[in-house]
Amino acid sequence: LLNNGDLYVVGNVNANFNLISDRNKKENFSSVDSRSMLDKVVALPITEWNFTNAPAVKHIGPMAQDFYAAFNVGPGEKQIVVVDEGGVALAAIQGLNQKLNAEDAALRAENADLKQQFAAMQKEMASRLTLLEKAVARAAEKSAPTLAAPTGEK
Repeated sequence: LLNNGDLYVVGNVNANFNLISDRNKKENFSSVDSRSMLDKVVALPITEWNFTNAPAVKHIGPMAQDFYAAFNVGPGEKQIVVVDEGGVALAAIQGLNQKLNAEDAALRAENADLKQQFAAMQKEMASRLTLLEKAVARAAEKSAPTLAAPTGEK
C-alpha cells in the first residue's frame, strides 16, 4: 500500500469486488443525455494495447485521457473508474435503443404511407383496366362482321 492510498500488487489477484452503488451513499444526481453518450462512445478511440510492464498481455479499451476528455468523470485523466466505464456503456446502450426506436418508428410510418400509395395506385390501375377493356369491347363490336347475309343474296 502506497502512502497516497494506492495499492500496488505484482502478480495475480483473485478477488471479488463489490462496488458500493447504494442510492443512499450517493448525492448530486443529474440525468444524462443517452444519445450524446452514444455519440461520444462512437467517437472514442478503442485500441488494442499492452501495459509497459506486461508486453505479452494484450488488452482492448480506451485510453484514460480520451475517456476523461469525452466524459469528464472520475478522479482525473490517468484512470478510468470501473463504475464510470459501466455507466457510460449503459447510457450508450440506452441511447442506441432510443435511436433505433426513433428510426423504427420513422420507417414504420414511411412503410404505412407507401402501402396507402400502393393501394391507391392498384385501385387506379384496376379502374383504368376496366375502362380499357370496355373500350376494346366496343371497338370489337364496331368492327365485327355481321352474321346476316348481304342484301340481294339468297
